Amino acid sequence: MGGRLTHLFARWLPKTEPELRVGMLGLDNAGKTTILYQLKLERNVEPVPTVGFNVENVRCGKMLLNIWDVSGDRPRTRTLWQHYNHNTRAIIFVIDATDMRRLPRAMDELRWLWCRPELTEAVYLLYANKQDLPGALGAEQLVTILQLQTLTQQWAIQECCAINGMGLSDGLQQLQQMLTHNRGKRLSATLSNKLF
Repeated sequence: MGGRLTHLFARWLPKTEPELRVGMLGLDNAGKTTILYQLKLERNVEPVPTVGFNVENVRCGKMLLNIWDVSGDRPRTRTLWQHYNHNTRAIIFVIDATDMRRLPRAMDELRWLWCRPELTEAVYLLYANKQDLPGALGAEQLVTILQLQTLTQQWAIQECCAINGMGLSDGLQQLQQMLTHNRGKRLSATLSNKLF
């Protein structure tokens, strides 16, 4: 009897994807926390510099993203992140597109992430933030400067403004598409491994 009731109710309950872990990283003052709460609350929240990390769930279509916003303090970030990056399906990397002086450092952080063995199947969304400010580099310029064309993992870059939310939902749509595509590849690889 219990099995029939469960089956009956399951037909009317919405089908949702499991929670997917997403790491949000970038240098300090890039806008990570502002983006996180703009995605979560759809409004600007005055951020306080992150010490450690913030964790929030954000709905993205049928997916529930468990986003870990990790402090931009480099030594502490790497130590913290190594403990929390297992089962991470995506990285959102936030770049201050107006801070040309620190772009080489942002590139170093990206390369460190790309080389992590536990992140080889993760997808990457790069937000080129602060597009509302004069002198902000565009997506095409950042692709060249950060040498994104050398990245073997799936990636997308989206210009955005964390303060007013411009470009954030477009970036999430790209992330959802990459995660869906990546999930299909993992599922077919699992099935073929079981068949052969």
